[in-house]
Amino acid sequence: MVILYVTLIVVALCLAICFVILRYRSVEVRRRKDKLREALWFRNHRIPLIIEMAERGGLKSEVSQKIIELRAAAANGAYSLAEQMELERKLTHLLFEFLKVTKATPGLKSDPLFLSLEQEHSKVLEHIRITLNDYNFALQQFHGYARLPWFAIFAFLFEIRRDRVLEPV
Repeated sequence: MVILYVTLIVVALCLAICFVILRYRSVEVRRRKDKLREALWFRNHRIPLIIEMAERGGLKSEVSQKIIELRAAAANGAYSLAEQMELERKLTHLLFEFLKVTKATPGLKSDPLFLSLEQEHSKVLEHIRITLNDYNFALQQFHGYARLPWFAIFAFLFEIRRDRVLEPV
């Protein structure tokens, strides 16, 4: 009888440990998702400065209007993270096209304010890339644990189980 009680206690402890590990991993994924959203927010609030500098330099472009529309859609925040990352990919592509045209503009080529803004934008993109890699890594760790039999018992409790790894911007 004592052996049965000890076995039940050990099984309950193992299950509790499995739950705690999954809970820790899910909190880590959520924390990294928040950091990624914050990095995207920071980038989206730098875009008007880039467009304004280009327009002050005499550049009028249809691409800038598309960028503003995509930025507004991405800033809405009503999308899942995967949908938002798809919008961000499109926005990044348009921004690179816009910056390529802007660099060719004689007035902005040597403007130190615009060059520093462009450099800051590239640092923000690097930060987004790093936070996206961190998010993907944490999500892969969660899914790795959730596939194990003892952990799979609790995996249904966490919404993160539906999240998928995101492609880079």
